[in-house]
Amino acid sequence: MASEALLPILRDAAGLRVTVHETVSRGHAERLVKALDLTDVDMLAFVGGDGTVFEGLQVGAAEPLMVGAFVCCPPQPYPSS
Repeated sequence: MASEALLPILRDAAGLRVTVHETVSRGHAERLVKALDLTDVDMLAFVGGDGTVFEGLQVGAAEPLMVGAFVCCPPQPYPSS
């Protein structure tokens, strides 16, 4: 659902190259972030519930390439269809 609302905005309006990784279980976001090559990544965005966001931020904050790169925004509702 978030993909349907956000991807057109990110890809079409903002012109960003977006890769989506969907989580399937507890701890999956952590494993996904640890497996990423962050060398050429300008931004990571976590869209989901508390667990997904927490896992992603915890791992990302420990990554030397990402230290100091976090901007925290309060959760925002997105339009549902």
